[in-house]
Amino acid sequence: MSQLDIVSCPCCESGQTILSNIEKTYVVRPLGLSVTYQYRNCGVCGFFFVANPLSQTDLENYYVRSETYRAVADVDPIELAVFADQARFVARRRNLAGATVLEIGCDTAQFLDFIAQQYGAVTYFDEKSETARRIISDKKIHRNAEDEPEERFDIVVMRHVFEHIVLPADYLKSLHHRLRPSGSIFIEVPDWTYLDDDTDSIIFEHVNQFTVSAMALLLDRCGFVVRQTEMARTPGYHTTPNHVLRVEAAPKGWWPRETRLDRLRQNYQRVYGGVYAVVRQLLEELPRPRIGIYAASWIAQDVIANLKLSNADISDVFDGDPRKWGTEFLGFPVKRPEDIVKQPPDVVLILSTYQVDICRRLDELGYVGRRVLYSDIAAGQ
Repeated sequence: MSQLDIVSCPCCESGQTILSNIEKTYVVRPLGLSVTYQYRNCGVCGFFFVANPLSQTDLENYYVRSETYRAVADVDPIELAVFADQARFVARRRNLAGATVLEIGCDTAQFLDFIAQQYGAVTYFDEKSETARRIISDKKIHRNAEDEPEERFDIVVMRHVFEHIVLPADYLKSLHHRLRPSGSIFIEVPDWTYLDDDTDSIIFEHVNQFTVSAMALLLDRCGFVVRQTEMARTPGYHTTPNHVLRVEAAPKGWWPRETRLDRLRQNYQRVYGGVYAVVRQLLEELPRPRIGIYAASWIAQDVIANLKLSNADISDVFDGDPRKWGTEFLGFPVKRPEDIVKQPPDVVLILSTYQVDICRRLDELGYVGRRVLYSDIAAGQ
C-alpha cells in the first residue's frame, strides 16, 4: 500500500494550501491496515482534502472488499423522496425518457430502478462492490457498463461518489469519452460551502470535501460547463442527512475557451442589438418622428443613453407611476398617461416588461396609433 503526497489544490491548482493540523487514524479492515490521514485546505477555493490519501487503486480494492452491509430491501419513503428530487433536478435540463444513463458507484442501483421505472431511462451500472454487483445482476433491469466499453451515454451520474475520488481532475477528464456529444454529468456531493452543525463529518472514505466555488473551478478546468446547481438537505436520509451540493454540467467541447469572447459578443447582440436596430429604423422611417416612450424604465434609460437620443428623436416620455410625473428623465419631462391623447405621438415605443398592462391602459385612453412592444423588438420582430 502507498500514500500520495498532495500539496497543490486538486480543484483550482492553487499552491495556497495549508495543513489544517487535523489528523485522523483509520482502521481499514478490508485492506488489513491502519492509515493516518492529514488534511489540507485551499485558501483560494475552500477545497478541503486529504493530503496523503491511499492511491485510487488501493481505494478501489477497498471498495471491492467493502464490509458495508447490502441486501435486497424495499426503498423507504425518505429514499424515494430523495430519488425524486435528484431525478427532478436532472430532468430540468435533460429528458430522461429513453435517455441512456450510467451511474458510477450505484451501490445496489436503487436510483437506477427509480428512473427506469418512473422515467423510462435506459440504465447502466458501474459498481465495484462484488456483493452489490450480484444484487444488481439478479434484478435483470440494468446493463453492466463493463460489458459495453464502447457505449456512450446521455447522462453519467455520480451520487455521493465524487468525494471518494483521489484525483478528481483526472477522473473528470476521463468521463469525456463516456459521454455523447450532447451528454451531461450529474454530481451530488456533501456540501462544505457553509460550515455548520449540518455539515458532514470527516470520514475515511471521503478524501475530498467540495465547496460550490471549488466544484465550479474544477469542472471548468476539466472541460465542463456548469448548467445548474442546487443546495439541498434531507434530514433522516441515511446516505447523508446533511447539506448536499447538486451540479449538472455539460462538456464544453462545442464551446472552446478561445471562442468565449465571441459568444459574449453574440449574447450582447442578441439581447440589445435588436432593440437598438428597431429604434434606429423607426427614426429613419419617420422624417420628423413623433416617437413617444412608455415608460420611464431601466430599458428606456438603456435605449436613450446608448442611442444618444434627444428631443429631436423622442417627443415624450410617459409613465403610470404618479411619483414620476413632472420629474425629469434623462432630459425628458415625464408625463401622465392621459397626456398621450392630447398630442398623440405617431408611435409609442413600450419599453417595459409590464407591456400588457400598458396596452390595456392605452386602449382605455383611446390611443389608436402604432405601438411597438419591447418583447417584439427584443425578439428581433
